[in-house]
Amino acid sequence: MEYGSEYSEQEVEKVLKKLISKKTKLIGFSTTWWTALSDKKYLDIMHMFKKHAQKINADIKFVVGGARVSSKYPFGNGFEESAKVNDFYVSSFAEEAFIHILDYLSKKVPFCRGEKYEEFEEKYFLSDKIFKFETKNLRTVWLPEDNIKSYQGVPIEISRGCIFNCSFCQFPLRGKTKFDYFRRAEELYEEFTYNYENFGITRYVFVDDTYNDSREKIDMMSEVISKLNFDIEFGSYIKPELLVSFPEHQKQLIDQGLRFSSLGIESFNEESRKVYKKGKNLESILEALENMWKYSVSVDKEIEHQFLMIIGGPGDTVESVLESYEYIKNAKYIVSVHYTVLGLVYGENNLSTDPSSIETNPEKYGYKVYPPQKDGFSLCWESKYMDRQMANKLYKNIIADQNNWNRPSGFTYFVMFAKMLSESSFNEMYKNKDYNFKDFILSADLEWSKKAKNQEIEVIMNDVRTPINVERYVEPQPIKFV
Repeated sequence: MEYGSEYSEQEVEKVLKKLISKKTKLIGFSTTWWTALSDKKYLDIMHMFKKHAQKINADIKFVVGGARVSSKYPFGNGFEESAKVNDFYVSSFAEEAFIHILDYLSKKVPFCRGEKYEEFEEKYFLSDKIFKFETKNLRTVWLPEDNIKSYQGVPIEISRGCIFNCSFCQFPLRGKTKFDYFRRAEELYEEFTYNYENFGITRYVFVDDTYNDSREKIDMMSEVISKLNFDIEFGSYIKPELLVSFPEHQKQLIDQGLRFSSLGIESFNEESRKVYKKGKNLESILEALENMWKYSVSVDKEIEHQFLMIIGGPGDTVESVLESYEYIKNAKYIVSVHYTVLGLVYGENNLSTDPSSIETNPEKYGYKVYPPQKDGFSLCWESKYMDRQMANKLYKNIIADQNNWNRPSGFTYFVMFAKMLSESSFNEMYKNKDYNFKDFILSADLEWSKKAKNQEIEVIMNDVRTPINVERYVEPQPIKFV
């Protein structure tokens, strides 16, 4: 249920009576889009679901996964509370792990291969250290009851993992080899075509950790897109340094349909960028991004650049952070920025499956570290020029100012606003650079969530299910690329 966090207790009881029975083995929670909710709020929701599910089936089990389960003990001090609900924790990609849990509960396998929690009986942690994945046959099959609108952006997976290994990154699939985990051209062509023929979809969020990581991938995608008999638009994560290494991509990506780029700039400070392993001359990167924007405007396919920034690099000062913020705020080719404060978890408190290089050895990178605060998770740190408390204060000040100009774009447009709007109003807002999004969100968000939740309940209660035409998904025939 996409809007499960909006359900009242009566609505939870109602839909669970419809959805589960004595045969139901497992209920899963995803934490990937938890950003608007506190851990306590989500834990309350979990307890509510468990209470009503076990009235129907006392033997039903619960699994939690998604972006927030990046360690064996997620949710800080809330872990023990979550363990009162959940029996399995799945970190990273879950395709094989989830099937294994179902096989275990169905007694098709004699034991769970996950790591057992010593302090809890029959509770397991399953990570990609044990359970791998493959990128063959990864298509997402949208159905009519998903209520997809033709002007809405939907996710499509291009490849997995990142060939880089930035020193602040905890992502488990960092440092992969260049050609690992590509999807096949034929399969991507098939998915684009299915979505267009059935829903009129032409807008996408490319789910790819570094879309432009090689010439080979970009050339392959140009071939796929050129074979389509319709144009597409998409947003994706782009490695800005590679736009300097491969200058031809500045135009090629626009011609493919790139309309939104999310760029890990991290810092304007030379020392911080060096420690982060960002490389390349920053001036060359900014010039490449501006040239890319100018080209996009000249061909009436304007791109929107979003910068991703970290406050707390070893060379960052309050002055350097504010100076870079002023540049971002006033640059015509940048429409939005997303700031985070450097987060560190250290030593015995770091239970991440893949701690970052800085976390592994903070002193090497110029940080003094102190015991975590009462949340039991985030470490207090101090660099030459600031500490975590100063960084948090700076972050709050920037966010307060940022709300006056930062324009929602890209992923937010393609996915969130499209659900909230009619096609005409979506297109009008998309073109209007001066639209007051802050007021719009305040007035429309709650009403939209309520409407979407009610629509979801109606689909569940009316048992709206479209059978998948399996023959449509047989091995696709190879495309003859010239």
